[in-house]
Amino acid sequence: MTGRTHPSRLPCKTFRNVMHGAAVAIVFTLCSCGTPSQPISPPAASAELDTSIAINGVIFRNDTSIARSVASRGNNHRLWKFIEKARAGGTVRVGFLGGSITGGVMATDRRHYFSTLFCGYAGKLFPNATIEQINAGWGGTNSRFGASRQEDEVLANDPDLMFAEFAVNDDSRDTFTTTASMEGIVRRCLRNPDLPVILIFLMNQAGDTANQHLHSLIGNHYGLPLISYLDECRPLISSGAIPVDSIFFDSVHPNNRGHRLIAFLLSCFLANTVAENSPDQALPVPSPLVSDLYENAGIHKTGDTLVKVLSDTGWTIIAGDYGRFSYQSLQAGNVIEFASTAREITAGYQLSLHTSSRARITIDGSAPDTLSSYFVNGWEGGGMKLRRMYLDSAAAPHNIRFTSMDDDTFRIDFILYAP
Repeated sequence: MTGRTHPSRLPCKTFRNVMHGAAVAIVFTLCSCGTPSQPISPPAASAELDTSIAINGVIFRNDTSIARSVASRGNNHRLWKFIEKARAGGTVRVGFLGGSITGGVMATDRRHYFSTLFCGYAGKLFPNATIEQINAGWGGTNSRFGASRQEDEVLANDPDLMFAEFAVNDDSRDTFTTTASMEGIVRRCLRNPDLPVILIFLMNQAGDTANQHLHSLIGNHYGLPLISYLDECRPLISSGAIPVDSIFFDSVHPNNRGHRLIAFLLSCFLANTVAENSPDQALPVPSPLVSDLYENAGIHKTGDTLVKVLSDTGWTIIAGDYGRFSYQSLQAGNVIEFASTAREITAGYQLSLHTSSRARITIDGSAPDTLSSYFVNGWEGGGMKLRRMYLDSAAAPHNIRFTSMDDDTFRIDFILYAP
């Protein structure tokens, strides 16, 4: 979402992989955008859990490399809930919430996503369990959008382990949104006393991702395990031990080797937790560090009462996946008006290189502002931009009006809210 990142060229896909030991069969049960592909066969895999991998002549060993990647061991009480369930056999589910890297963009196929590879490792570690992957990676999106969509796309599927990563896409200049949104994601997960949450800190090619320290504030406050691909790779790239193109496809997205390394770090942490055999005592969920604003964040859809359409003239209202609404105008002068009693409203609107349409927004009759759909410095596939409408300390009635300014497509993809 920031200027430093390159969102996905592919539509988001939320899907489930079903894994029995090392075998993988991809079965699509959810899809936020696009059409599911057919199931694919897994690559050949050893029955043994990898203790080292080689990338460009550098050997990454569990006994050495993993230490640098563990930004915090955290409290492992919840993770042991997952381990015990997986040991007992049956079905366990692993959820992944993040941006385009989580979504596997630039990996050659789904078998090489770090999420798929990690679940394959987990299948080797717990051969009697069926590992289901719930991948909710959405290119170019940040933790604010993640906080609003995690219930529908991940938590509704009852995961037993949760990974979240937005270190590349979050904006370090907006410290409140970056920390409060990640805190909302964490707090909503921790309402389930058996659900462990692990934060992953990925990186762009320059290694200048500044959000690790902000997300670490949240992770450390809640005693979460924190795994840093950034801490693992940046020293090696800086020293010249590995060239950037050995693990990156482009300036942001890892290639297959990069995905394999991410999965290796995560699997080593899990395997080492099992080997240590030292479960921690449970920790109570502490009071919010920054804010609980986004703990119950949602997206405007069928049945919502916090956000309502008061009137529309010329806009097309489109019902999408999960009953979420989008709104589209093709003509200047079209007006759509919303009433809201949510504490915060954020609009996600469509960007494109092929349109230059604008919409004027007015909040409670105040001075209008203008949104533009033109994707400055963008790419052919287009994208989405988030714009916060207002932020209140307590819910209050608000009136939000969008007026299209051009005879061209202007689309509001989502209305996000925090109750």
